[in-house]
Amino acid sequence: MLAGGPPARGGPRPRGGQGKYPCRCPCLVFASLGLPGGLRPEILVGTRPGRLRGSERGSRISGVLPFLSVAPEAVALFERSLDAGSPGGYSAAAVALGRAGRWRDALQLLGSLRGRALAPGLAALTSAAAACERAAAWSGALALLAAAAAARLRPDVMLFSVALSAMEKAARWPLALALLGSMASGRTAPNVVSFTAAIGACGRSGEWPRTLVLLAQMLSSGLRPDAVCCAAAAAACERGAQWSRALDLVLEMQAACLCPGVVGFSVAISACEKGGLWRGAVALLAQMRRRRLAPNALSCNAALAACERAARWASALLR
Repeated sequence: MLAGGPPARGGPRPRGGQGKYPCRCPCLVFASLGLPGGLRPEILVGTRPGRLRGSERGSRISGVLPFLSVAPEAVALFERSLDAGSPGGYSAAAVALGRAGRWRDALQLLGSLRGRALAPGLAALTSAAAACERAAAWSGALALLAAAAAARLRPDVMLFSVALSAMEKAARWPLALALLGSMASGRTAPNVVSFTAAIGACGRSGEWPRTLVLLAQMLSSGLRPDAVCCAAAAAACERGAQWSRALDLVLEMQAACLCPGVVGFSVAISACEKGGLWRGAVALLAQMRRRRLAPNALSCNAALAACERAARWASALLR
């Protein structure tokens, strides 16, 4: 799989729908998927912001500043940028709110800029999307992508990737595939991070055949999957009871000089345990230690279980 080329004939095919992700215009994707109630694009960015009187502007901003009590430095920067007539301080405030898990407040703060006739750019939208991503708030991330399209801003690969990561955390694989397809149709080439998030979204939902198709699409587009991407695909296969495929992916990673990492090794050891390969489980556990990777509870328990099944307690203890 990692050497390039499409899956072999007779290989896994996604259930239902096309083998490739759908390619659709971003605006059509957002319109067809729908937006959550109250998250209208024009509220977030204001396609035609109107200027308000000073007292109205002050009340609009003062209504959201209390949300920033978690980060006084961000409050000061945000206030200075507003005084200068710039939305530049919003990004720092959104990051602070995201760390506090207050993504709705980050969106409300973004909408408040409309009262100042300040149009947030892609940097502000990406910061707000990152706040949503931390909380797996896929609805907020989707609204921000729609807001960018409504404001005639072309979402870049970073904004798309952050939104895809939110879809991954929420296990919204149909949305992830639709967004991945909209990137291609909108002439925004997906990168490794984009594909990894889509693979993770499919894997969390048990759609392991789609993860292998996405890996093949990465290779055909000239992208080389990294260790994180391959580990996500291997985890999807292991979760789908395809332990031999999971183990093959991890072994191919090592052949391609990619360190599987703790996640990849744990997936491979678990696959060995399910396949009754106790020697493989013990060998992989030893490899982790040689690479100075601390085995986690999953890898240790899987190795012990593999040895227990084969009545090889001595091997487990010696390792």
